[in-house]
Amino acid sequence: MPLKFRARMALSACKEHGKGRVKKTMQKYKNHR
Repeated sequence: MPLKFRARMALSACKEHGKGRVKKTMQKYKNHR
């Protein structure tokens, strides 16, 4: 799966959850890479 696609999916899911969760998910993805 391309990273762009994953980031887009994460952004979509985060938008529903809230901005606070977006930063946590982004950090998790950054750490994963």
